[in-house]
Amino acid sequence: MMKRSFCKLLIRISGWKVVGSKVEDNKCIIIGAPHTSLWDFVIGWVGYNTLGKNPNVMIRSEFFVFPLGPIIRWMGALPLDRKKGSNSLKQIVKTFNERDSLQLALTPEGTRKATTQWKGGFHAIARLAKVPVYIGYFDFQKKELRFDIPFEITKDVNNDLERIKKWYHDQGVVGYHPDQFITGYE
Repeated sequence: MMKRSFCKLLIRISGWKVVGSKVEDNKCIIIGAPHTSLWDFVIGWVGYNTLGKNPNVMIRSEFFVFPLGPIIRWMGALPLDRKKGSNSLKQIVKTFNERDSLQLALTPEGTRKATTQWKGGFHAIARLAKVPVYIGYFDFQKKELRFDIPFEITKDVNNDLERIKKWYHDQGVVGYHPDQFITGYE
């Protein structure tokens, strides 16, 4: 409760606002964009905690050492073995299957740099783990966060990625570095 109150204070002081409501599904994927800065993680984490939820992210297992390990674990980070021969997709699906609650935040862009090649990993995870997908955003122009927009995936990952890119474009969402957010609909 103290973390939630502190996060609400931070959001209010910073001039941001969280719109929408919390995601009620215990297990889901929330894709977040635009991902153009490490500030996306910070503001997204603080904003999601104002809703009384702790978002989860997957981070390379090498980071789970003292003193960083306990901090990122407290923040909802889950270790992901990225060593040669490991299968990230299987690890994440296994994690979904082992837990009662997992609201996993992923970025479809897969990088903070400008890219037109968005990643469909979230799509494969959602289908294999049989979890719903939500769209979230952090708009640095409006100082607005949202996490609860349902997105119905189909069997066609490329079409779904195009629909998502179009959705973000139509919303006019602006990243921390606006020139690094490319939907292909400019």
